[in-house]
Amino acid sequence: MASLNHIADSYVNSVDKPFDYALKQRIKFTIKYWRAMLLRREFERKGTDKTLIQGFLMALEAVDSLDSCLVTSGCTWKRTTLKVPKPIAHGGSSSSFLYVGPAKYSNPGALPYTEETAAGIGFQCFNSFTGNYAMTGEYRYINDYIYIPDKPLTKFVYVEGVFDNPEDAHEVCVGAANCVSDDDEFPIGLHMLNTILEGIRKNELRILTNDHEVNTQPNI
Repeated sequence: MASLNHIADSYVNSVDKPFDYALKQRIKFTIKYWRAMLLRREFERKGTDKTLIQGFLMALEAVDSLDSCLVTSGCTWKRTTLKVPKPIAHGGSSSSFLYVGPAKYSNPGALPYTEETAAGIGFQCFNSFTGNYAMTGEYRYINDYIYIPDKPLTKFVYVEGVFDNPEDAHEVCVGAANCVSDDDEFPIGLHMLNTILEGIRKNELRILTNDHEVNTQPNI
């Protein structure tokens, strides 16, 4: 599969606008948007496509009520130092992610953490050392951060999922084999890509814009 830059270049060339930088940026954003929409529908029917999974290790930092209004006074939680990309919900599970927990490669028998609702964040800080928690653990995904009850030896959390925008994972998985940028192979099936491009050509799928994505001036 080609990179997103190559796909967008091919499209703007096909409509005889090879130097339209803004159009190229809109095409890239539109492909990513409709990819996420179509994958959601596909996952609901067939389950997650494992070939699209990305995984990365994220550092944690201690936070309390002074750092986050989500944390009850007197509690200490750990939160990812960077925002975690938004996952695409997958069928057959209530969790947003496919895996959140200790790194698999260094803890082969480790059990994943369980996603809980934000309503329990204050209560859980008083139960972080119960036998049940010590075996499995729990986490919250709130405002794009993952929170886990504070455990002194836990400095990292491993995250796996299929993400709305696979390039959002690039910042947090630098050096990993599954990082994706505009110049890397874009994780999308050929049939889905052709469906999106054909829909754009026929005006069946709108060409979307995003202020953060569309920049009419190339980077210098």
